Amino acid sequence: MRLAPLALRQRWERYWYRAGGRYAAAAVRIALGVSILWMLWRLRGGQGGTPEAAPDELYRPIGILKLLPWRPGETTFAILWPVAWLSTLAMLVGAWSRGATAVSFVAGLAIASYEYSFLPTWSHDNNPQLLAHLAFLGARGGDAWSIDAWRRQRRGLATPEDHPYLWSVLLVQLTVALVMANAAFYKLHAGGAQLSWIFSDNLRNHVLARFDLKGLPRTELASWLIEEPARWKAAALLNVIAQLLPLAACFATRRPVLRAVLGGAFVTETVALDLVMDFPNYLWIPLAAAFVDWDRLVARLVARLGARARPAAAPRPIGAADAIAAQGPPSRAARGFLVAFLVADVAIAFWRWPRIDQKLSAYPLTAFPMFATIRAEPPYGEHRPYEFLETRFEVDADPAPGADVLAWADSHRRGWQLTNVRSPDALHQRLTAFAAELRAAFPAATVRAVRVSLVAIRAASYPAPAGLTRAPVATLAELTASGELRAMLGRVDGAGAAPSPRGLPPPQGLAVYDRGQRTELAGPPPRRAFVLARAAVPGLGERWFVVGTRR
Repeated sequence: MRLAPLALRQRWERYWYRAGGRYAAAAVRIALGVSILWMLWRLRGGQGGTPEAAPDELYRPIGILKLLPWRPGETTFAILWPVAWLSTLAMLVGAWSRGATAVSFVAGLAIASYEYSFLPTWSHDNNPQLLAHLAFLGARGGDAWSIDAWRRQRRGLATPEDHPYLWSVLLVQLTVALVMANAAFYKLHAGGAQLSWIFSDNLRNHVLARFDLKGLPRTELASWLIEEPARWKAAALLNVIAQLLPLAACFATRRPVLRAVLGGAFVTETVALDLVMDFPNYLWIPLAAAFVDWDRLVARLVARLGARARPAAAPRPIGAADAIAAQGPPSRAARGFLVAFLVADVAIAFWRWPRIDQKLSAYPLTAFPMFATIRAEPPYGEHRPYEFLETRFEVDADPAPGADVLAWADSHRRGWQLTNVRSPDALHQRLTAFAAELRAAFPAATVRAVRVSLVAIRAASYPAPAGLTRAPVATLAELTASGELRAMLGRVDGAGAAPSPRGLPPPQGLAVYDRGQRTELAGPPPRRAFVLARAAVPGLGERWFVVGTRR
């Protein structure tokens, strides 16, 4: 049955702008305060804590920092950090709640944005709480369980019982649910109709890429899961289901127990992310407060204690005649904020073609394609070897690089992924910055050259023991002690490949590298293939260099 526009509008109004929710808004305020304080504690030792640590060449402002025409320095952070701590504490205890919430958001966002302004992309450990913080702006979260409420009571001022507090709570709830649902969406989309993300060797290879690739010990649960196909496929299925359940909770606001149970999957998924993949993002867990009907809990508690005073009204059922608050819905500004936030959040999260969040640097608005890549080879119903490629730094120094130098270079790998760099000048700039950092970190070493190599990481197929092997493929670029760049970057398109030697003689041959095979290039390269050029480097012999890729 089709609903008329008027009926849809009424349902929209009754969902968002119901009366009550004073205690729910207070609980969400407290939960956000805990989560943001936790985030600040974790960030205190990162780039935000030492703003001069990274070179200017790597600074790429994201989010709110794009509004500044300069790179923030020590003075800026000497102001930001105390403001962030004090305003978040004020929000937590409910002192000048609305203003403290806004100041806490701006200061916390600036610090978190700086943390990722030196990397080609950002991690998602801070996005959920920052998005929830943004969704809560303007909420009357200080009308209960707060210093503000205590002050009002001391002054004899009444607190409105039928104010529409719930729209802010429901917006935070939907924001948190969309974080998980968006991750599930990308996994299902990548797997297609065959659900290949779930019913393949994908999760096994993700675990190997997470731990074995970095030389980290696997978690006990991860090691157990990748021993048998049924285990990792069941875990993948449960992962997707758990990420969809919080969204279902948003449609169960009239059923508080069901809503809390479905929302509890958010906590389950957060804990599982640590137990399996060793990502301890427990600072997300306080956000689960948005899935609890706190007003109903308070009403029952007061009734059990035999209190005579009538507590704040519990949320009205959807469709009740008095569903809209007696004071009317929030202002036009609040209503416009809700719509604008939802449109921006959904559009940026689900519009993957192209990755508009990264192009706009819209942090904390973002997509959540967490582990959504299919790390398996078709046909997905079979156990097949899997190979993926990455770049690694190599250091040629005198004396020979020790374990400390190698570990230092490897730690820079994730922040310096260079396989998509197309400009020799940009590559030269990045390698020069890396070499400068290397010499500063190890002044006793005489660095003769630094290079970026393309390395193939291979996982044997089940039932072989789970593990990875490495094999060099080619060199992306090399920077000599004199600062000269040796590279063979060039154009790759449907017509073929056109190398542009920099510090090297013309190439002696071209080849494509795809899925472990290097073959002579004949015609346009496959979309997945890397194009390689063979060159004779004076004093070093013959070597393969990366020209480009169609990936």
